[in-house]
Amino acid sequence: MLVLVVVAELLVRLLFSQPLDPGRKFIFANEIPGLKEKVTVRLDANQVRGFDSTRPKASGSVRILCVGGAATATMLQNAEDTWWGQLGKQLEEATGQKVEIGCVGAPDSVAIISGAQWLDHILGEVDDVDLVIAMGGRVELLHPRADFVFDPEAIEPVRIEKRGGLMFGLAKMSHLVRVARNMHINSKRNEQQRRFAPTNYLRDRFALAGQAYRSIPTAGTPSGSGDAIDAYLYGIGMLVEVCKSSGTQLVLVGEPTIFSSLMEPEAAAALHTPVHVGPGAEEFVRPVPGWVDQELARFYGAGKSVADSAGVPFVNLQGVVLPTRENFFNESIVTDLGASRLGSALLPVAKAALE
Repeated sequence: MLVLVVVAELLVRLLFSQPLDPGRKFIFANEIPGLKEKVTVRLDANQVRGFDSTRPKASGSVRILCVGGAATATMLQNAEDTWWGQLGKQLEEATGQKVEIGCVGAPDSVAIISGAQWLDHILGEVDDVDLVIAMGGRVELLHPRADFVFDPEAIEPVRIEKRGGLMFGLAKMSHLVRVARNMHINSKRNEQQRRFAPTNYLRDRFALAGQAYRSIPTAGTPSGSGDAIDAYLYGIGMLVEVCKSSGTQLVLVGEPTIFSSLMEPEAAAALHTPVHVGPGAEEFVRPVPGWVDQELARFYGAGKSVADSAGVPFVNLQGVVLPTRENFFNESIVTDLGASRLGSALLPVAKAALE
């Protein structure tokens, strides 16, 4: 019996080698102008999209990891069509060097802090990242509750799936065990995929959010809304420290949004994030675009000051790409054309950072 097990193990290793973690794969189909209908999203064991962070970097290549919220971790674009995918393509053309570029998303209400925590974890697992590009700011401005007060002592760690236990230990040694373990993992992940299977699943969810948004009253200056600029600046400090301790170059980016005083009237249909003004859980208003411009300028001006003090480049992308439906699907996610334009805007500073 033992001989049969040993033979089976050898055959599986030679002919059907199994990864320690199968990663995740999701397929979406959405009919949205400016975006491809079929999208495949693959995440590796570290939740990195775009390249396999569990494998060594290819010889002679550079590896770039992008960190951010929904605009970075978009489920509506294939990796090569995202702003970071387009940037990687443009860097290869400009430098003649192979570029491995990917992202890790932190789509919660204080994305830049969560992004820094994820980055700290990933750089502990992957020691050959040459450049980190971190984008944020919009989420911190629009998402906090009215009673939000930043307390660095109250920061909750992000939920990073820890691999361990008996089955993981056995899987590290045996490809036969990996087969059984990966089949079980894939079975659970296939259940998730079935939720996303209907055509226009994501498009319709955004449409419902937009309908709810348009039923909310408008306020010029959302007085009483929570100010998360301290959380934003603290997150920048975390990113600087994580990259400094790992010896990784860092570029900070102020996230662009279609929510702007330059926004065309028809672009208002793309908006879906109100501002909480409390004290009730349902007390929200729609801010006017001029307020968003003013507040993002305050956030990004302060962020640039922190970045300058640390010797880190800061690129404010708000207004760099025109706030039109040609460039944006919604208030944060860009179209394929908008992604190409964002990649072009980031190309000079990314190229300089790698040099």
